[in-house]
Amino acid sequence: SCWKNSASTRTSISVRSITGSVTEVKGLVDQVSAASQQQAQGIDQMATALSQMEKVTQTMAATAEESAAASEQLSATAQSALQSVGRHSSASGASAEPVSHAPSRLRRAA
Repeated sequence: SCWKNSASTRTSISVRSITGSVTEVKGLVDQVSAASQQQAQGIDQMATALSQMEKVTQTMAATAEESAAASEQLSATAQSALQSVGRHSSASGASAEPVSHAPSRLRRAA
């Protein structure tokens, strides 16, 4: 009977210890689960931010290309205007020198 009591007590202590350990493990698993959810949300936010940055970069690249094309067109128009002024000046007997305030890359060779 004494042995049964002792075994019963040890079993009871072991069960309490196991129950405490299971509760502790469950708490740790819950913490890991919460941290994983936070990490997943952070990754989603990063993916969204990167996608937005990519769209902005594409828009900026397209704008830069359009600006470059407009600049080339404006340069060609200015060059054509300078040539027209030069032809008009030559025809009227005026000096064919380029306009001094025009950018040097747009001036005609004298």
